[in-house]
Amino acid sequence: MIQKDNTGLSVVILQAQLRSLGFKNKRIDGKFDAMTQSAVKDFQRSQGLIIDGIVGPNTNAIIRELTKDKHLFTFIHCSATHEGRDVSAKAVLRYHTINKGWSRPGYSDIIELNGSLHNIKPYNSDNLIQRWEYTFGVKGSTMMNKNSRHVCYIGGIDQYGEPKDTRTVKQKLNLETYIKYEILRNPNVLILGHNQVQYKACPSFNVPEWMYSIGCSDHNYMHEKYQI
Repeated sequence: MIQKDNTGLSVVILQAQLRSLGFKNKRIDGKFDAMTQSAVKDFQRSQGLIIDGIVGPNTNAIIRELTKDKHLFTFIHCSATHEGRDVSAKAVLRYHTINKGWSRPGYSDIIELNGSLHNIKPYNSDNLIQRWEYTFGVKGSTMMNKNSRHVCYIGGIDQYGEPKDTRTVKQKLNLETYIKYEILRNPNVLILGHNQVQYKACPSFNVPEWMYSIGCSDHNYMHEKYQI
């Protein structure tokens, strides 16, 4: 049950779901405030549900069904490899699917040191993430993975193994282009750093600050962290 004054990832997901369904909501911040409650009531009214502003089992089930394939989030990751180490996208794919034995990679796209973009988990150009498209970028959060795209830049740690923003100039330029295209194609998508939802250093830089620096609206990012 999610209700007034709750905070956390469950509220982040709810706010993203409501926004994707066309119910007016302020920027996503993970706080179940009066405006979020009003959006829930509007949704309940549209579905002929009891209008109480509380996301109980019935309301939640309908919201989840209506948004189960929607592209709500795009996560930015790093490969946690040493600065300057030239790791290929094929190597990342091999590591995830062969070395680790996963059925699919953790990311959809890889940005190599030279800035080149490589797709390692195919997807189509609509704003849905169907079962054959989704990846495992956020461990222990299946609901977010099923509604998420994941992009990873090669690098992220210094020579001593400590977190560091190692992005090359070309990686920064291509990541900016990638994210701005995501927003252009899907205006309600929320861009997040992996470290905003889990206790990770990844992607080794502050995504909200970077999003602001490249001129993105806070409609597409949040400053808060709700880590699991």
